[in-house]
Amino acid sequence: MRDRIIGTTNNTFAIGDGSNGDKYLQAELANAPLPYLRYNDTTKLWEKSDDGTVVLPMGRVRQHIVADVVANTTTTSTTFVTLLSISITTTAPTCSLWVQAAFACSNATTNTTNYFRITINGTARRGAGERISPANQPRSGAVSFLLTGVAAGTHTVLLEWRVSAGTGSVRPILRPDEESASLSVMEMV
Repeated sequence: MRDRIIGTTNNTFAIGDGSNGDKYLQAELANAPLPYLRYNDTTKLWEKSDDGTVVLPMGRVRQHIVADVVANTTTTSTTFVTLLSISITTTAPTCSLWVQAAFACSNATTNTTNYFRITINGTARRGAGERISPANQPRSGAVSFLLTGVAAGTHTVLLEWRVSAGTGSVRPILRPDEESASLSVMEMV
């Protein structure tokens, strides 16, 4: 039998009878699964179940994947092309994806702009442009986006880039202290 709420003390809402064991806060619903919050006494973590059966940790990163540009890379494309790609398979019934991208780039032509954007499952979500002047002068920027209500399954996250003109560069081998790009994706519940 699950412990029942016994009352409150000052500003604390007490659950349980003071003994060891998991503690539950459950919604009593007619003809529906019984969602609940649980303090797991073994792991010492809060967990949740939206359907009464699948139990997930609360407010935690379930997985974190990072991709980096590891070779000198250039583009002359004026339409977006993939710079970095991450495929992530989420397992929570619903979760959030926290995506972050950082980049340091240059362009061989002065007064040009290198554009970057994050796409998730083919949809552009957030972007930024870095104006390059003078030519080959490294510029840096970052883009982040939180996508909520993500269903379980495989999702593709891209960092795409393009140039207004000239040749854009991310060259971590040739200029390791000045040019780089990274993409980070976290599944959060």
